[in-house]
Amino acid sequence: MAPAPAVQAYCYLPRLNRGRKVDFLIDTGAAGTCLHGGYALGLQSYMQENTIGTICGIGGSRPYFQERAILVFTDDKAHPVPCRTALGVQKILPEDIAKDPDILRMPCVLGRDVLNRWEFRYDVPHGEILLIVP
Repeated sequence: MAPAPAVQAYCYLPRLNRGRKVDFLIDTGAAGTCLHGGYALGLQSYMQENTIGTICGIGGSRPYFQERAILVFTDDKAHPVPCRTALGVQKILPEDIAKDPDILRMPCVLGRDVLNRWEFRYDVPHGEILLIVP
């Protein structure tokens, strides 16, 4: 079985002046881009309760904080390609972890809010994943 398509981007949150590299699973079924698991848990104390909304998906519905973010990808010449988006940050409660510790291993997802801006190519035989910026 081929590995799931994923890309890495530097995820910067201007309001917090914080950022780090994040591996995003490409999810063409997701409307938005979201941080999950350990990435989301590490940001919980900085999130604003008044930004919480509910996001629904195959696994049900969950609360997510909304945060403005800049995702910085790199092109084939290692030049930065920034992309502004409204990022969902999953709200994780202690009881969520107690009930299912694997919640901390959930992958972050790159959704159509970013994917629809560029051409996306997934070449399984050659192991290539490309986001083509015009």
